[in-house]
Amino acid sequence: MSEVRDVMSLSRRDFELYLDGYREGYRDGVDRGREQADEEAQRLFNNAVGVVRAMARLEPWEDVQARRRQRQVEAADRHTQAAQPWPAEATP
Repeated sequence: MSEVRDVMSLSRRDFELYLDGYREGYRDGVDRGREQADEEAQRLFNNAVGVVRAMARLEPWEDVQARRRQRQVEAADRHTQAAQPWPAEATP
């Protein structure tokens, strides 16, 4: 483990070595930060693509037609019940 030293008490050569190490560590950190940001952006983009594809997926034609027919039957049943006034016939 390295000992803690005051940077101002270093010789010029030691100070240059210290700065070189600091710069390299800083650059590596910046590069890694950019990589992490790119990875996160890619992950978010992939999730968004999955959502859009799921929303754009077409249902089978038979299922859609069956649901449409079911809604028509339900609507017909509602309007054929006895004593059900049409909206224009309802009085306030």
